[in-house]
Amino acid sequence: MSIKTNKKKFPSFLSLLIMTIIVTYCVKKLKLNILKYPLSKIGIHDETYLLWNSTVVFLAGIIVFDTINNLKKFELIKQKLLLTLFLLSCSGLVGLSLFTLDYPFIHNTFSFLFFFLYPISILIFGIKTKKHFRISIISKVISVLMIITSTWLVLNIQSIPEIIFILLCFYWNTNLRYYQ
Repeated sequence: MSIKTNKKKFPSFLSLLIMTIIVTYCVKKLKLNILKYPLSKIGIHDETYLLWNSTVVFLAGIIVFDTINNLKKFELIKQKLLLTLFLLSCSGLVGLSLFTLDYPFIHNTFSFLFFFLYPISILIFGIKTKKHFRISIISKVISVLMIITSTWLVLNIQSIPEIIFILLCFYWNTNLRYYQ
């Protein structure tokens, strides 16, 4: 008996599964209190540096892949501002892995790019897709939830908002992928 998989769903499922396994492994390996420290703390330890940072770059690649496909699907690929915002925010995620907490100013700059520009990009996407009412509403709601979780990061509430943010990111991309 073979398992049926929808090929459209597989990359989202696989990337979420990989991220979950890597976060769990690294947190347990380092005995990291996720209520006290950001997930970026994983990236500065010798035991988890390479695994964590390469996973973050992989995640950024999946998000860029999904973003470009979604912009094409909803005929927004020619919206240069929207594409630029999405790509800048994803470059922020890559920058987070390249410049760990050992470089706080640079790390925080890339953090801002990802955690604030990505929800703004989704909000603009929601505004531009008003003829797809369900997607427009979901995009707007998710962008507001992401902005709230980003605000929690500024208030030093650590890993939980990061995890919620990434889950919202997966949910939004997956929702768009299945939209007919």
